[in-house]
Amino acid sequence: MRRFFASPLRGLRKVAHDIANGSLKERAPEGQIIQEIDLLARDFNVMAGRVSARESALKSARELCETRVQERTKELDDALQTVKGREAVVTAMNEASHDALTMIDSQARVVFWNPAAEKMFGYSAQEAIGRDIHDLVAPPEARDQAREGMARFSRSGEGTVVGVVMDFEAMRKDGSRFSVERAVSSFFHQGEWYAVGSIRDVTDRKKTEEELKRLSLVAQHTDNAVVISDGDGRAQWVNDAFTRITGYRLDEVFGKKPGRLLQGRNTDVKTVQYISRLTQGAGLSG
Repeated sequence: MRRFFASPLRGLRKVAHDIANGSLKERAPEGQIIQEIDLLARDFNVMAGRVSARESALKSARELCETRVQERTKELDDALQTVKGREAVVTAMNEASHDALTMIDSQARVVFWNPAAEKMFGYSAQEAIGRDIHDLVAPPEARDQAREGMARFSRSGEGTVVGVVMDFEAMRKDGSRFSVERAVSSFFHQGEWYAVGSIRDVTDRKKTEEELKRLSLVAQHTDNAVVISDGDGRAQWVNDAFTRITGYRLDEVFGKKPGRLLQGRNTDVKTVQYISRLTQGAGLSG
């Protein structure tokens, strides 16, 4: 009787041992003479089948997960290469720019300072980053007003200098002052407003403008016709006397060569040549 029970139980034990060691295909022999042992074998096989099904599902899930990880890793690598490529482009543009490019946070602290800014203001990037930009580039008498504007900017990203191109007087590290043109834009990032500025030295342009103003004042009060032309001899400005003598207004002669415009059928050739010589070179004739 003991042998009658022991043999099927040993069979169940062997199958259980094999399954425990990873052989999920093993099954207990069914059709036992003793009903309880047969039912036990059937239940055991059902359990083994479920374990096998779950193991197969886990294997499929792992394989799918690995595939997705590989795909995502490739996407991230591609994205990283794209970012690196864009960074390289931005870096090249930044280094090639003759305009000073700066960026500040909502507290006016410098977070970016390109090589042109170093050259223009005399501060290295290491000296500038982390400092208040107004202490670096603004004359002392203009700093309080600039900081008042920063209070509004830190809340809304808006201000009198944002989104517009303005001229102002800047100051270098050595204390010398010069004229610059400034354009500012803002953006919001991780709960804080930032401002990006492009600054151009317009000292030469300002000098030219002042010279033209002085020339205009002198020319406007003379009875002689005066034409200011570009390097190609095309009219850029005429005084009232020119209009009074020739009958042509500035909008009628602008961009044209006065010598050809005033040449008529009976005009003396030497006079035409004389006018042409006057409108070459310096561009001022009378």
